[in-house]
Amino acid sequence: MNKEEYRLQLATLLHSLPEKEREEAGAFYMEMITDRMDEGMSEEEAIAAVSSPGEAAQEIIAQADAKKQPLVSFSISVEDDDTADDGSETGETEGFIGRLKARKLSTLEWITLIVTSPLWLSLLLALAALALALIIVIFALYLSVWVVVACVWVTGVALVAAAPVALVIAVWGVQISNIPYALEYVGYALFAFGGGMWTLRGALKLTRAFYAWTKRSVSVRFRKDAEQGSVLEGADLGTDDGVCAATDAFLADDRITEAHLRTFFRICAILILVGLGLVLLGFVISGFDWRIFLTSSFSDGRMYFGGVEVTDPDKLLFSPFAWFVH
Repeated sequence: MNKEEYRLQLATLLHSLPEKEREEAGAFYMEMITDRMDEGMSEEEAIAAVSSPGEAAQEIIAQADAKKQPLVSFSISVEDDDTADDGSETGETEGFIGRLKARKLSTLEWITLIVTSPLWLSLLLALAALALALIIVIFALYLSVWVVVACVWVTGVALVAAAPVALVIAVWGVQISNIPYALEYVGYALFAFGGGMWTLRGALKLTRAFYAWTKRSVSVRFRKDAEQGSVLEGADLGTDDGVCAATDAFLADDRITEAHLRTFFRICAILILVGLGLVLLGFVISGFDWRIFLTSSFSDGRMYFGGVEVTDPDKLLFSPFAWFVH
């Protein structure tokens, strides 16, 4: 194994990390190997002296996971009834809150608590309302981002679905001998398909990015106070088995799949450019007639495609669809 093979293998094993972190890790180990070669080792000996790509990747990923700190954390505490009862019996509760839970306040403390209840109840209600409002705002912002992502998905699907419709209209342009109009809609079809696929690709990347952010930044933890002590069980949002595991698999950054799709999306980019070119060509051939972009019908049954009247709409391909569209 040489240095380049080592770097590529390490980068492949670190595909789940951001590109910047992969490059920094690769540069770090390349520098280590270079230093050993400067000390007189051969390339093979220098590579053997450092960690293997698998060991290095495992250590780097573990360090990256240790640095992750959730931005939003929800903690739910469930108190064991048996534990509470045991604490009451042994009298091990400490402080005012502990004695309040155990209902062991003195007479003076009970009187003070009742007399000051309008004050502390108002404060508690205000704090509860503030916390509830904050939770609602956070949830609304979180939900609004998913709505934006969903809109991008819908836009991509709509553009792809519009491509065959545009091709049918292009056929109508050929049927009425309006070639500029036909060229224009062929261009629309190519642009819609290529642009729709690129939009869907962007929607997938947005979904991956926001889902990954959710896993890093939102944490839900459940704590149960057991008789043996405090047992903390926590899980980042979306790491459960079942549905979330399937979501992880779907949203995983599959480098092999990306490599296969790269050529396809290059073709889609070419289709977008060709489509725009055909629209411009149709406009030029029409003599820069702005009516080429118009499709209209009137109540008396007359129909116009690109400024040319359709004398017999019933002879158009999928003629019922033509009347439905217009």
